[in-house]
Amino acid sequence: MSRFAIALFCAIFALPALAQAPGPVPPVPVQVQIFQYFMAKAQNGNANAEYIVGTLYEAGKGVPKNEPEAKKWYQKAATQGNQLAKDKLDHSSHAAREAAKAKVMAAENTVRERAEAAARQRAAQEARARVKAELAARARLDAERAARAQAEEARAAEQRAAAARKAQAERMAQRRIDALPIVLSGGWFNNVNAASMLPSPNTSCLQAGNAKIVCFSQRLHADVNGSALTYTVKSTASNFGPQGTFTVHYLYHVLDVSGDGSDAPNGGIVADPPAAQLGWQSPGHTLQCQARNTQVVACTDERHQMIEFARR
Repeated sequence: MSRFAIALFCAIFALPALAQAPGPVPPVPVQVQIFQYFMAKAQNGNANAEYIVGTLYEAGKGVPKNEPEAKKWYQKAATQGNQLAKDKLDHSSHAAREAAKAKVMAAENTVRERAEAAARQRAAQEARARVKAELAARARLDAERAARAQAEEARAAEQRAAAARKAQAERMAQRRIDALPIVLSGGWFNNVNAASMLPSPNTSCLQAGNAKIVCFSQRLHADVNGSALTYTVKSTASNFGPQGTFTVHYLYHVLDVSGDGSDAPNGGIVADPPAAQLGWQSPGHTLQCQARNTQVVACTDERHQMIEFARR
């Protein structure tokens, strides 16, 4: 650049100070005049003037600031070999490249950060899913173990029950009770009343064959639903089992309904009573009995009520 151009360039930035000196205000600002001066030279192809016009556009001196227009004049001056314009363009290009590079790096960082955040989120979700699956698997294992333990306990309980039943059966087998001679020995009472369906002071019994006892009671008295009954009982003990079990089937025979029966002993009814109706009352009733020992016989009637007889 010539010394003249340099001097003019320096004058651009010195003129504002000179413009503030006392004196009349020029009709056109000095910086505008300077811009117009160098613009005229630049339009005639002066490389130095082109460079200066570019600086004025870039700085906004004498003309509104316009970076694209400044770049255009820098390019014109550089095309004519102006080194300052070339340096300016190189610096601008480098700055633009750095800015673009920074923008790309920022975008890459944003993408990378988002990818890392997504990866962390996926990892957290997978971790939660693994924990949930592990807890579910552990719960299933616990449930299976509990079910196995319950099944084993049930099997053990069944085995214990089976062993108890077997032991009971063995004990019963070892203590076989022949109930027929026990029942036939007589003297059976229910509380204070002599029995009316087993051998007792109220009955006459005999053995029929090898496994049956038939009894007939004497005349008995009972008050049933306000009626004084006189009756007898026929009973048959049969089906004697090896553990002292047997069955008693009995029938009432009502002889008198209206009489007071005061001369007949109390029948001591312990099961279903006779009806206030004369004659035999079929089909009768049944007791399921067992001789617990030689002194006690326990029976269950048709209503599943327990009746106990004892010898005296």
